[in-house]
Amino acid sequence: MGGLNKFFYCTLGLFLLCRVGYGQTNMFKTNLSHAYDLRAEVQLEHFQVEKGTKILTFCQVKLEERPLEYVFVRNLRYGYKSAEILKSDTLRHNEMIRDGGDGYYYLQFLTDKSMDFSLIEINVITPKGRTFVFDLPLPKENNKNNFYLMRLKESIQLPFFKKYINTIESFNFMSLMGDTTALYFYKYQTNFKMSVPPFVDPEQNANKALSIDSVFAYNQTDSLELSEGLYFVQSDTSGANGYGFLTEDRYFPKYATLDKLIDPLTYITTRSEQLQFEAAKKNKEDFERVWLDIAKSPERGKMVIKYFYRRVAEANIFFTSFKQGWKTDMGMIYIIFGRPDQVYRDGQKEEWVYGPQYGLEQLKFSFVRIDNIFTKNHFVLVRHPKYKNPWMLMVDNWRKGRVE
Repeated sequence: MGGLNKFFYCTLGLFLLCRVGYGQTNMFKTNLSHAYDLRAEVQLEHFQVEKGTKILTFCQVKLEERPLEYVFVRNLRYGYKSAEILKSDTLRHNEMIRDGGDGYYYLQFLTDKSMDFSLIEINVITPKGRTFVFDLPLPKENNKNNFYLMRLKESIQLPFFKKYINTIESFNFMSLMGDTTALYFYKYQTNFKMSVPPFVDPEQNANKALSIDSVFAYNQTDSLELSEGLYFVQSDTSGANGYGFLTEDRYFPKYATLDKLIDPLTYITTRSEQLQFEAAKKNKEDFERVWLDIAKSPERGKMVIKYFYRRVAEANIFFTSFKQGWKTDMGMIYIIFGRPDQVYRDGQKEEWVYGPQYGLEQLKFSFVRIDNIFTKNHFVLVRHPKYKNPWMLMVDNWRKGRVE
């Protein structure tokens, strides 16, 4: 086996050298739909922080086999639409990967900023030869930091990759520069509205301006446990850079109380039905009775609830930012239409392609990235009246138990 592995890696090395240069497919034409598939063979989350003239990248990787069975290739590109690969190399397992004891593996690598690139592309090659591609764009100026979140697990410090923090979790911030000066926390009063259907003018449901609830300083050597809310953290309060995150209850991304279970149902219920749910939010039997009247049968009702709230939880995992994932435009489309069959990105926008499915022709949704101090991944749907019929058809499919 040693000889075969040596031959394989030598061959791969030659292949990588040949890839550097022009003539390669750009990232904008690469289908990245596996990024929204919790059952994909390879899953990868990442974040980046600046360290002098280098970018320090942390990756959390979920694999079906042992990491030594996989090959990790790093490509540097000018951007999503560039066909040129400036540099390509292989990340070594023995230096880069360790098991966090929770089924995930963790990579950490430095990339020199001296090359004029804005995108790191990671190719993960499986034991069966399939390649999963992941895009790691460099952070913009207003999202750059030299500190990051860490969590404590069985006496081991691990980077924090989730898009939210549960109230039962203990964590602390780490500085790349060894700086132990105080960080400043701003907690905001939040009650963000959910997204409106893709054919409705979003201005009809605009959110009010945020107001600060409280401010406090934090010593980086201490661990933290926070109450629910939206937080923004800065080391330099005179600038705009900072770290935003949402803290949710212990059950999140799932919901366990009736008041939180009711709101997402707005996507597939009428105004009259929503009022009935609101009246039933303190009594489980009344809640189930309202849903049974809608579903028409206990079996259908159970299946719809199961699949609908699975989608809600997945939307919270993928799209939570300064508000819960199910409330975002991407979360709304994901819940109603499911995981997109094709996903294409160019750094400033993202395109989802569906179908044909559930009686629909092929359907495309476009999302535009909007600058936001809390997150680098705030996307807004480009709405259009043409989406009304597909939306109504999918809502009807949900109510009749046709969606899985």
